[in-house]
Amino acid sequence: MSKTEQGRPEAAKPSPLAALDILPEHELLALMFDQAPGFIALLSEPDHVFQLTNAAFQHLIGQRQVIG
Repeated sequence: MSKTEQGRPEAAKPSPLAALDILPEHELLALMFDQAPGFIALLSEPDHVFQLTNAAFQHLIGQRQVIG
């Protein structure tokens, strides 16, 4: 083991968040949105049509299809 590796043991292990670095930003946001603990729904104007919902919101409303 080199002197540099001995001085920085954290460099030897990959970060648990390293996999997130390879995701495109929109996929990362979608993943975070879906895993949020609170219920979230995104509606569009002017008719208030559901565009996105997360897992917590789907659980709240009973797994009904509401998007569109």
